[in-house]
Amino acid sequence: MITLIIGTDRKDSFTGKVCRAYSRCLKELAVDHQILDLSTALQDVFVPGAYGSSRPDTMHRLQETYFNPMTCFVFFIPEYNGSFPGILKWLVDSIDPRTALKQKRAALFGLSSGRAGSLRALDQWVGVLHYLQVSVMPHLTTVPHIDREWVNDYAEPSEKLKTLISDHISRLVEFQAGIESLT
Repeated sequence: MITLIIGTDRKDSFTGKVCRAYSRCLKELAVDHQILDLSTALQDVFVPGAYGSSRPDTMHRLQETYFNPMTCFVFFIPEYNGSFPGILKWLVDSIDPRTALKQKRAALFGLSSGRAGSLRALDQWVGVLHYLQVSVMPHLTTVPHIDREWVNDYAEPSEKLKTLISDHISRLVEFQAGIESLT
């Protein structure tokens, strides 16, 4: 199973819209997955000092549900001030990466309102994941000017965005298959 992670705590974000469009495509392909939406999942656990042994029980349950049993993750990462959102780093700092992430796989999908499509943020997140011994899918998808990639009053992704999502999923399925052949 795959966990899709909406890497921002902003409500009604383009990041969430892209993730849900991605999820719809996975459903059409009957790929088993779930979504971790940081704009709703961390409301009662985002408190200072909630690291290590002082983690709230809610954080333990979140790790058991969205991380420990998974073999692959797709991180949807917006660019905030030239990097990834702090809530995403806080999430990784608040779980036990040895059981949640080590020796697993991840794919990255970046978006921004600027011209680079979150490339800098993805590059930095790859560094974090490599440090945690996570294998990262080599193809990083970036979407610049995300606000221009929607039709019908931001209800539907543009054809270009649909193509990017479809291409990313094709690569993800191939990448995921590498896990199953190793076990």
